[in-house]
Amino acid sequence: MKKFLLLLLVILAVSCSENNDTPIVDGNNQADKVQTKSESEFLRIQDSILKNYSSAVKLINQIDGELSKLAKTPNLNESYNYELDILKKIDYLSFQLKTNNEVIDKLQGKLKRLTKENNEFKEKFIVLENIIAEKDEIIANQNIRISDLEKELNITKAERDVALVEKQQFEQLAQEKEIQKNTAFYVIGKEKNLKQDNIIKMEGEGFLGIGGKYVPSTEADLKYFTKIDIYKDTLIPLPSNSKVAEIVSTHNKRMIEYHNPASGSDMLKIKSPESFWRTDKLLIIIVEDK
Repeated sequence: MKKFLLLLLVILAVSCSENNDTPIVDGNNQADKVQTKSESEFLRIQDSILKNYSSAVKLINQIDGELSKLAKTPNLNESYNYELDILKKIDYLSFQLKTNNEVIDKLQGKLKRLTKENNEFKEKFIVLENIIAEKDEIIANQNIRISDLEKELNITKAERDVALVEKQQFEQLAQEKEIQKNTAFYVIGKEKNLKQDNIIKMEGEGFLGIGGKYVPSTEADLKYFTKIDIYKDTLIPLPSNSKVAEIVSTHNKRMIEYHNPASGSDMLKIKSPESFWRTDKLLIIIVEDK
């Protein structure tokens, strides 16, 4: 790039010199008029090419800077959006560079036509062609770098997507386990209803119904139970005008106490939720009328 920047400076110096030394034309000499017009046109187009070329060099340097940032970006999940921002900026700069190149190509075509008409312009045109060719080579190399980096990013993105899915699945599984850990069920009802719904059954009952006790049925359907979060739902409402007759499940009765809030509705309060629900996640309570 230093080489064609030096050539650019030489061209600019020659251009300025020629612009300052405007030839004196004899009004009667038509050939001189045509020559001067051609030279003016050549210099005007040359200046336009150099201005666009200078702008192109700045864009090339900017793209180089962004490519360096992209190459140094660590392969982290958090960096992906940053990489996308850099690629968008490179796309924008590349579009501007393409626009500059299109203008330079058109102007170059005009200079070719002028050079064919005047051999004196050939040497200057060759110098211009050389520095423009070097610019095009640098842009081609940049495009290769952009393509390679995009491929690397796509591979990295695919790996990160897989890792992200695995992470989400792990978090979801952990969350589900945590929910299961914190979830419990309770049912409160009269003896007759609980037996009828196959939630409780009599076990160890002797002759004439003596000596038996109620135990949870292994065939109990959860549809009769109310689902709760053991840490949030520490108050369980009792049916109106009822009291606890028996706790059928294996829960520690000493960890339950009556609670009567300002609303006047009787409730059962779980004093130590974690310890209370550790033995059983299904609470079955038989109630009777007060």
